[in-house]
Amino acid sequence: MKPFFCISRLIALISMLGMPCAHAHDPGLSLAVLTLSDHRWFAQLNFARRDIELLTPIDLDHDGRVSAMEYGAARPELQALAEHALILRISGKRLEVQHSDVVIDQNDGLRFQLQFKRMNGSSILVSSPLLGQLSSGHRQFLSVKDQANNPVFETILHSHNLQTVVTPIPPALTETFISFITEGIWHIWVGMDHILFLLTLILPAVLKYHHHRWPSVDKLKPAMIDVLKIVTAFTLAHSITFSLAILEMINLPERWVESVIAFSVVIAALNNLQPLFSASRIWLAFGFGLIHGFGFANALTDLSLFKDTMASVLLGFNLGVEIGQLMIVMLVFPLAYSYRNTWFYPSLILKGGSLAAAIVASVWMVERIFDDKITTLFINPMT
Repeated sequence: MKPFFCISRLIALISMLGMPCAHAHDPGLSLAVLTLSDHRWFAQLNFARRDIELLTPIDLDHDGRVSAMEYGAARPELQALAEHALILRISGKRLEVQHSDVVIDQNDGLRFQLQFKRMNGSSILVSSPLLGQLSSGHRQFLSVKDQANNPVFETILHSHNLQTVVTPIPPALTETFISFITEGIWHIWVGMDHILFLLTLILPAVLKYHHHRWPSVDKLKPAMIDVLKIVTAFTLAHSITFSLAILEMINLPERWVESVIAFSVVIAALNNLQPLFSASRIWLAFGFGLIHGFGFANALTDLSLFKDTMASVLLGFNLGVEIGQLMIVMLVFPLAYSYRNTWFYPSLILKGGSLAAAIVASVWMVERIFDDKITTLFINPMT
């Protein structure tokens, strides 16, 4: 029974392929900024349009753009969502929304803008009920600022923690930094496409392709060096494009980026079945890592982050992604090395797992290219 127990452990992550394909996408990250002025309080909530479209249709013809007519048709529903997107209470009394507006910006982000009348109180109960209607993993970064635009309170809300008590105490930059380290780790662990790409690069590292066969490596050190080179190349590449995208120096269409990310998984997986880049997997990791960097950035680009928190967010999120990757390497590589000499590793783990990854990534790629859900045809063919 031991070999089969080992198999189940080695392919534990690959077995997640059975999850719905929507899990290949990040469940969402939004930004809520509450500004406390002397007379009125203003709130702005930034969402990716794709997240709000889980609640109400906006792009009715699915062409990737929102026309004036589509915006007009969706505006009443969006206005209703905006007025209940953020709830403020002081001493148990709910503050009335005096004015609300909805804006769709050129980066395909959606902004809810709210205005409240100020009330006196030592603390504010801030609730974000909209999070309970979005994907279960959706997170919202809440930043409270004074009228001079200085941050006085920051935290992260999610579906299991929809509210917080705001006490206007200036936060340390380290709090934002640590918060986004956590978000970076979370992002890599819910991004199945990024995980699969990394796995398809790690699994062959304990073998060496020779004359159409995959004999195991003799020593730990060369295999470990191979993995470190691949992960370093991937890290360096996606760190470059991640930073450029967040700083808005380069901007690529999200659907194109997500489609190429899925394509990278297909190529890396097929390369394990019939090696074409066996001597150049480092460059394969680097090349496609550049594209994955834009994918990581998509989690943050819709937030319209402020300059005073940009450095903390950028460094923290990027570091969190690297920690998440290292956790995957530490989980997979020791198991792969331990069972590299077994009969099932080359055939079942490497080739079988790679074939499964190629099939699922191909489905993702087609879905993203045509902005459709192939899996719904199998789950509910009558719809």
